[in-house]
Amino acid sequence: MNWLQSLFRRKPVYQLVEVEKPRAALQEGTELRESIATLSGHPGFVYLITKLRYQRYLLERKLKESRFPTIQDVELVQSGIFWTNWLEDQVNTAVNRIREKATTAATETETSVFEAIQKTIELVGGK
Repeated sequence: MNWLQSLFRRKPVYQLVEVEKPRAALQEGTELRESIATLSGHPGFVYLITKLRYQRYLLERKLKESRFPTIQDVELVQSGIFWTNWLEDQVNTAVNRIREKATTAATETETSVFEAIQKTIELVGGK
């Protein structure tokens, strides 16, 4: 019971965290957007994006080819894949370079299912 009483007697420990004030040059504006848009052709930017893709590839390969001692290790590798993908998408969106998604033509079965669903949709309140 003493450990329970000691839990309630603890005092909070406060910590100060300094946050940098954003500089005027970093605030969103047309000049900043134009500067970011020029990054897509910059060799350093291309190198960093390539390095990010390579890191994701290594994580995907490790996930497919390795055995992990715990499920937490698997989740850690999966989260690494997710966050490298997310980061690449965020950066590419910022520089207006949308990654092209691979598309395939719908099969006859898929087309018939889509058409059946389309027939069941009823427009309500349309003009």
